[in-house]
Amino acid sequence: MTNDKEERIKQVDAWERQKAASLRYPTNDDSIGIEVVGAPEKNVYVSSTDAQNASSRWLVSELLMTLKLDRKRIFAHGSMDPRKFPTEGGMIAY
Repeated sequence: MTNDKEERIKQVDAWERQKAASLRYPTNDDSIGIEVVGAPEKNVYVSSTDAQNASSRWLVSELLMTLKLDRKRIFAHGSMDPRKFPTEGGMIAY
């Protein structure tokens, strides 16, 4: 059985999907997702490495330039899904 929190998430998702893409968080249907994962240790994700962060910054920069994307439409993975672990999907400045 679905709990109240999961049901609320589904309701918010359905409401958000009715908005124009530029006025809401993106969904898997209309976005590019890049996930950089640090090694898990005792059910906690450690920070990604400097090399992972540098690679991610390069990739995002190339996508912004090549696809002429708006930098304001970049969201940290952790801000997209409230079910993430506290250490998962941290913010990286682009």
